[in-house]
Amino acid sequence: MVIVKFPVICLYLAFVTSPVAAQEKDPVQDVQPRFNQLIPIEDHETTWNLEALGFSHNLKLSEEASALVIREYTSSRVRLREAIRKAARGGDSDSPGRKGQVMGGNTALMLSQLMTMERVKLLENLRPALAEKQLEHAMLSLGSFSHDWDRMVHTITGFELSREKTLVALSPIEKFIAGMSDIQHRNGSRAEMQQQMQAHRKEFIMSMNDLLDDEQLKSFRQVADTVKIRHWQNIARNSRRDGTKRDSSSDPEPDTLPRKLVRYDANGDGKLTREELPEFLHKLLDQLDANKDDILDAEELKEFKARNG
Repeated sequence: MVIVKFPVICLYLAFVTSPVAAQEKDPVQDVQPRFNQLIPIEDHETTWNLEALGFSHNLKLSEEASALVIREYTSSRVRLREAIRKAARGGDSDSPGRKGQVMGGNTALMLSQLMTMERVKLLENLRPALAEKQLEHAMLSLGSFSHDWDRMVHTITGFELSREKTLVALSPIEKFIAGMSDIQHRNGSRAEMQQQMQAHRKEFIMSMNDLLDDEQLKSFRQVADTVKIRHWQNIARNSRRDGTKRDSSSDPEPDTLPRKLVRYDANGDGKLTREELPEFLHKLLDQLDANKDDILDAEELKEFKARNG
């Protein structure tokens, strides 16, 4: 595969990016306080294009593969944004009077389910362009749908760097997001996760020192330092499937699906069907499905682990 040529991709971005004119308050921001720090809606698609470009550059994808990744990831983010907006309005995307009806205990569960369903779609849409290992990496960064990533990339674009320097700056940001996502899905205690995430963020900030001047680095750090370790931990640790909180100091419950598989549980029932799993995990289902009902549950995973140490 050839390395992506930045001018070609920039030309592609100019054609695929369509600014959103709406200036009214985005109901997505009503769903969860964290969304109050979202970038302006008119900058969404440009930012998402650049995130996919950083991913493509790190994986040294061809121009054709990169164009597909940019198109599918941006489309996925747009669909997710619209799904959240629709849910925030009570199920009718054109109804202005029913905002916030998903607020409360079920908000985190609703968001998780919407993201999981869109993540599965993204995985399948990227399959024609990526090998299996590349798909796994894609789910760590692109599949995180990270608002931290959005804000950092949006900050970089505000510096008006050269095309070459912008591409160089996008690379460590993508690696940082993928690394945080990877740590989030590892087994380990809460304290271990926090330590690993803090070390990973420190290493990331150091990698940006040589890319930005002092003023730019100061502005960038103001954004990067707001990346909440606790938020990434909460995704993996603090929410049960029914939306209730669990003891933040406890380890993962033994009767739940491993965190690397939870992302594919589209309906949140704690089980995985063949339809929910991507094709490259069908062999895992065949291997672990003890009762041959074409459904993989936490108990079957637990039994397999017990048999195989």
